[in-house]
Amino acid sequence: MNKPIKRKDNELFEIIESKINNGLYFITNHARERMIERGVPEDHILHILLGKRGYKRARNKAKDTYEAGKYDWKYCFEGYVNTEEKSLRVIVSFEDGFMPIITVIWL
Repeated sequence: MNKPIKRKDNELFEIIESKINNGLYFITNHARERMIERGVPEDHILHILLGKRGYKRARNKAKDTYEAGKYDWKYCFEGYVNTEEKSLRVIVSFEDGFMPIITVIWL
């Protein structure tokens, strides 16, 4: 499998919104474990990915990665969660028509 072209921000935002609105996303076991371990509610993750008002969504392209043989890149998003007064990093990818949420971490 050839290395895919890295998607541009506007394309990513459109795809993410579509995947979430159509229920075509899932939280991997790893991400679910990190959510529990770190006390991260699912709504914080979705609000950051959707760029909801007050969450200050930003791309951290320096943290994007690609693993040989994978369908797509892992993309890094960060946002500020006012209720927690700290930033949250969310890593997602795309495969088989779905958007797996790979991991989350407080910054």
